[in-house]
Amino acid sequence: MKARDASVYKIERQGPGVYILRAFKNLESLYRYNYILDRGSNPWDYLVEVPNDTLRKMEEGPVLDLSFEGDLVIELSTRPNRPVYLIERGKKRGVTSPRVLQRLGGWEHVYEVPAEIINSYPDGEPIK
Repeated sequence: MKARDASVYKIERQGPGVYILRAFKNLESLYRYNYILDRGSNPWDYLVEVPNDTLRKMEEGPVLDLSFEGDLVIELSTRPNRPVYLIERGKKRGVTSPRVLQRLGGWEHVYEVPAEIINSYPDGEPIK
């Protein structure tokens, strides 16, 4: 859900009438959580706006800090010839050929994410 100040949270039900508010650390955490739930590449399809006075009634829980470490990613766009990267040890490593991509699991293991997430990682050595 989204607060009026544009912060994005997950609300967890802890029991009857008891809810915990957990903020997503960043855009990457939100997208990774969406993929964990097998919802596809658009977390905004599941967004619900909640009034701030309702949010203030909830206890805050730990921040959701998720990443694509160890995963294959590609920019979320329709632009042709987008590179695929493996996120490894905090760096993005370019996948240099279809054969390498297949060795790493193939297209079915590639997550589409905003360029902002990919660009937040420094370049690493390409995978040959």
